Amino acid sequence: MVFRDNIIISKYPVLEEDYFTSSERTMVALLNTDDELGSDLIIFNSHLACCDNDESRQYDADEFVSNWRDWRENDNGPFTLTEGTPFVYVGDFNLVGYRQQLTTFTEGDIEDENTFGDDYNLDWDNTSIADLFSRHSHIRMGYTWRWDNSSFSPGKLDYVLYTDSVLDTSKHFVFNTLTMDSASLAEYGLEAMDSYNSSDHSPRVLDIKIPADVEIGEAVVPKNIKISAPYPNPFNPQTAIQIELNENMHLYAAVFDINGRVVKQLINGYLQKGNHEITFNNKGLTSGIYFIRIEGEGIQHTSKVVLLK
Repeated sequence: MVFRDNIIISKYPVLEEDYFTSSERTMVALLNTDDELGSDLIIFNSHLACCDNDESRQYDADEFVSNWRDWRENDNGPFTLTEGTPFVYVGDFNLVGYRQQLTTFTEGDIEDENTFGDDYNLDWDNTSIADLFSRHSHIRMGYTWRWDNSSFSPGKLDYVLYTDSVLDTSKHFVFNTLTMDSASLAEYGLEAMDSYNSSDHSPRVLDIKIPADVEIGEAVVPKNIKISAPYPNPFNPQTAIQIELNENMHLYAAVFDINGRVVKQLINGYLQKGNHEITFNNKGLTSGIYFIRIEGEGIQHTSKVVLLK
């Protein structure tokens, strides 16, 4: 995917893609990561104006927040948005001027409210999104840009922002061969000048995952039980999971929200051999993503469901 000078290369299928701001400095893509994350993943990618162009960067920041608010609240966006879909926002933000630009991107604090409307919390739990700080793999430094012939000092220009209510990070670092020792360079077949010669920006590397309290997929499902996918899904007012037991067993089933909190307990007791149905209704709950967790002896199974009221 190439939009202006923004490029996304993905091993996962690209479901949707488009520009996201009028300056065409920000693009958005939807990746099919349902098997890995339990949902699709939105990627925003920006290359904002450099140097002393504070006004341009602030305009892009304000417009990003405004467009995201309009997408969430009014379904007015480049493609259909499923509530709770995590996003990662990356790129060369060129934030070398006023701090307000970063505050807008993370906290939704719009500067020009006459044009772009009120402030808006960007995360799905109505809080700020996270700004991931990564160190170099071999030194305790966090800059991502360095050019010795420039009047600017090394700095953090490349950002990773993400919706930490529905997404976690694990390993992450800045990759800079100039900071690696000779043994590490030899181990990975690298030269000291490799990253410096390829770009004045150092790559940022990170792994993402769903929050630790909620894991998707059939982690452990033994042969003495069969668990169907929830149906219908999305649902309203209720969805059901069919379970076939080849022997009597104790099962626990509960529903978690996107923050890992238990919102309903569905089962906690012994079930007889045979067919059973676990139902989950929408009573007392708002629209959004939920996770049905089933546990038993040697059993760990989680299904994602979407409630649409």
